Amino acid sequence: MCANYIYGTGGLAREVFGWMVHENSLFLEGFQGFIDREAYHQVFGQPVWLASQVLPEANVIVAVGCGETRKRVFQEMKAKGFQIENYISRDCSIGQNSNIGEGTIICPHSSISSDVTIGDGCLINCHSGIGHDSIVGNFCTLLGFCAVNGSCHLSDNVTVGSGSVLHPKVSVGMGATVGIGAVVLKNVRQGTVVFGNPAKILK
Repeated sequence: MCANYIYGTGGLAREVFGWMVHENSLFLEGFQGFIDREAYHQVFGQPVWLASQVLPEANVIVAVGCGETRKRVFQEMKAKGFQIENYISRDCSIGQNSNIGEGTIICPHSSISSDVTIGDGCLINCHSGIGHDSIVGNFCTLLGFCAVNGSCHLSDNVTVGSGSVLHPKVSVGMGATVGIGAVVLKNVRQGTVVFGNPAKILK
């Protein structure tokens, strides 16, 4: 049996571990602990290892909340030969003909509709929804209770804040941030930050 690890010891990593315990996940059968940049403590009684202490054949879930950090860790671990795994909660729903990339985390009570494409290294947090025919790029972060309606297109490295709503067919450019509770009615340019209802560029 191959060894399994969760990368990270922060809030998301501890949440993912807790959800796995709740769901009696098969991933825990080979679970060897957590990986972090410092290995001096335990998490929930499980050891914390340095990446250099772990054989690169291991399976790793990269459970890091910050999108930029998650991207860096994903790429570093991939380059070292680790197998990057998804975590998809049993308590979420995924429709027909939807495709999910490598190393993506989909948290409990999220809803992915039909014909949705989600890239690598994404985080879809609890109670979020993605509508039909939408595309979510690589290393995007959708925080809790956000609603991405049908036929939306999120480029790479987009962050969508908690409780925000994207109108159908909206596009969000690379590296843009949609603030907490924003209602997005028009396309968002790359690298910008939008807030409010209706959402406007933050000055």
